Amino acid sequence: MSILIITTVVIVFVVLSTSTLYGRNRMERRVSLAAEVAMERILREVRLGCQVVSIGSQTMTLKTFSDFSTPDDGSTTCDSTDVTKIVNREIKVDSSPSQNTIKVGAGVILPTNVQATSLTFTQLQDTNAATQAVRVSMTLVGGVGTKYQVSRTYTGMATLRGSY
Repeated sequence: MSILIITTVVIVFVVLSTSTLYGRNRMERRVSLAAEVAMERILREVRLGCQVVSIGSQTMTLKTFSDFSTPDDGSTTCDSTDVTKIVNREIKVDSSPSQNTIKVGAGVILPTNVQATSLTFTQLQDTNAATQAVRVSMTLVGGVGTKYQVSRTYTGMATLRGSY
């Protein structure tokens, strides 16, 4: 009888451990995929930008071209005379009551089950040249409770368009 009880306890323990590891691994993959997509989108916006307008607490505004084409005068900098193709684009953490998410313009780039707890921008500029770059660091959290919660920090860097 005691062998049956010990065997049952071991089986229950193995099942609970396996389900906990599976849930944590699933959340790890979800956060990793969300970070990859969000970082790629943010860095793409930085590469399209031709000038940093402002950097604040968890927000950055770029002067950028409205599409992938260059202005009609052929310029790749914000000094273009074709101002119809230059717009301000804001990247920020949107702190709504239900979730912290990252917004680029009007679009949300994080899934509903992943939250951004930190988003920092650092402008890097070469003193001898006109090269400008932006380093992005973001911390994403996913999961519920202490067993399944995953928090990771991701960094990336991109050079602004026309500054190289």
